[in-house]
Amino acid sequence: MNQRREAIGYSLLFHWVLNGCQRAPSKDCSILLSRGRQVIADQLKRIYVEGLRILYNAENQLMKELPRMAKAATSEELSVRLTKRLEQAKEHVASLEKIFTAIKMSPRGERCTRTEHLIKEGLQMIGKHLLPEQLNGELITIMQSIESQEIAGYGWVGAHARFLKEDTGIFLLEKILEEVKVTAETWAQLSDRNIAMVTKVDPPDGGSDQWQKAAIANAGTARN
Repeated sequence: MNQRREAIGYSLLFHWVLNGCQRAPSKDCSILLSRGRQVIADQLKRIYVEGLRILYNAENQLMKELPRMAKAATSEELSVRLTKRLEQAKEHVASLEKIFTAIKMSPRGERCTRTEHLIKEGLQMIGKHLLPEQLNGELITIMQSIESQEIAGYGWVGAHARFLKEDTGIFLLEKILEEVKVTAETWAQLSDRNIAMVTKVDPPDGGSDQWQKAAIANAGTARN
């Protein structure tokens, strides 16, 4: 959000200078406009790089923790979906590295605290005494939140790539964005199916075998 305000601020400054020069054109105004365009381009490039680094860090966090989440999932379909998302994260990291190579910048230096928080929340759910369907539902919800923020993030940096005419970024970021949108739809479908299953499960009582097995299995996964 701060990056967006900063970009809007530079844009407004440039238009203010432009309007002033249109009222009283001069050689100085031409120089000022040229410098203004360069300042805005430089600032947008900085914001673009920061955004790319945040997304790069987010995908790397997913690469690290998705195997644990896939192992904890009690639904084979969910486990497979999380494993596929892991492979997708690896592909996204490779694509982002190509973009960084093209702009001759390092991919490191930023951290996606939102993804970090969501993953931490997911790992905490694994350690709770939840029924299998409830745990799966929590993991799906967390992945939906992650995909939503990635759709916003990739759309945001993609807009900067188009403004800056970064051809490699334009192509690869659009490709990643479309993949994330498809994945988000998959999570929505998986959520609907899991909800249908949850409605068929009777509320557990303190002594049920199902409850005890779920508690032991989830606690064991959390320790691994």
